[in-house]
Amino acid sequence: GGVPRGQAGAIEVMARRRDGSEFPAELSIGEQTFGGEVITTVVCRDVTERKRAEEQVRQLNQELAQRLKHGVEMVADLAASLNPREVMGRLLTRVVEAVDADQGTLLLVDEGRLVVQDSFDLDRRMVLTRGGEFSAGPILDHALTERCVVLNGAVDPSCLSGRLKGWLAEVRQTAALPLVVAEEVAAVLLLARRRDEPFGDRDLETLQLIGNVATVALRNAQLFTTAEAASASKSEFLNMAAHELRTPLSVVVGYLSMLADGTLGDPSETWKRPIDILNLKAGELNKLVDALLLAARMESGTIQGESELVDLVHLTREALQRAEPRTQLLGGEIVLEKPAGPILVEADPVHVARILDNLINNALTYTTDKPWVRVTVTGDADVTVEDHGLGIPHDRHGLVFERFFRVNDPILPPQPGTGLGLYISRELARRYGGDVLLEASEPGGGSRFALSLPLPAARVSEPAAQGARAGSRRAG
Repeated sequence: GGVPRGQAGAIEVMARRRDGSEFPAELSIGEQTFGGEVITTVVCRDVTERKRAEEQVRQLNQELAQRLKHGVEMVADLAASLNPREVMGRLLTRVVEAVDADQGTLLLVDEGRLVVQDSFDLDRRMVLTRGGEFSAGPILDHALTERCVVLNGAVDPSCLSGRLKGWLAEVRQTAALPLVVAEEVAAVLLLARRRDEPFGDRDLETLQLIGNVATVALRNAQLFTTAEAASASKSEFLNMAAHELRTPLSVVVGYLSMLADGTLGDPSETWKRPIDILNLKAGELNKLVDALLLAARMESGTIQGESELVDLVHLTREALQRAEPRTQLLGGEIVLEKPAGPILVEADPVHVARILDNLINNALTYTTDKPWVRVTVTGDADVTVEDHGLGIPHDRHGLVFERFFRVNDPILPPQPGTGLGLYISRELARRYGGDVLLEASEPGGGSRFALSLPLPAARVSEPAAQGARAGSRRAG
């Protein structure tokens, strides 16, 4: 009675066996006409095995999609931060969720010991103290030795402290995932379930997939930590070196001043030239020490400076005046192009002056001919410094603002400096919402650098306000 009449083809139904049990069946229905009579044939097939196989495939596809989802979410989580502690914490949370564990612990390998790096418990019942030593016996030993995932391994209670033994009393199943970095096991993820449900093959596949992402995350965290430590050491060294140099330099400068002004007796004519050269070199050394101190303060975030409303045209003109003696000595020329009126910006005038000095002195330095420099101030608070010097190779454009980087050309004699000028200039400009950019540079064709500073808010809105006032007058 359940087969529709007049319908040919195959349909799926639930059939009943003689013992009363039901099973999925496929009915193939056919109709033929003989001598005016319609003959209907029905073939019933038991499709229990096929349905079971289809369900298994569906479950496998669903589990694969879930594993991929966990992998994608983990990569997104890990890419959202550079903080090693935060990255490893997110990793641990994702792994616990991916394999449906109740608790997870990330153990770093430190000179043969396992040390707790992070711990996560879904129910917040057992969070291990960071930095504590951890040993759980066979499961961890096996993971470290074989460098492979170990499922449902035993934990040795004698290896655990009293608090951890209480935790072990609740653990029913375990899994250990070693993370191999540079061919060495750098860490182990220990996962635990409080329910008696063993980790299975699908959990193994998930952990193997996650292990690749986790290894990259751990490596990145180690590199970031190393880089931070190196940067801190370098900043500390800069600060110490600059302070240590400042004291003897002050003594040297003081005695030179006394020699020059006659405090120690009238200098002979033969002394005047050497004293002038020594004063010049002491001044250069003082600038180097200032640069080292400023770079160290930038790294530590203690740089000093007060913003005020200053005229960018006036500051540029003063920078050219400071560069005039060197320009004449080199037989060079500096051209200034500027608007008729002042261009006001909000910044520390000492910092802006340092930026302009760095850009102009670089333009005078990196040339083999008599230097030619054009400095242009625009109404948008931009200052461009253009030269016809040696230029910078294209593959080094992205390096010129790095600390201590210098474009050393063999056709130039050794130049004084630390390679901090452009780095300091850019960081100072960004402090006030501006920037220093390399706009163009060609080997043999010169370079063009640009300092940009934001106009004060009142100055930016002035044209709009003038338009509003003009409109009001017309309306009146």
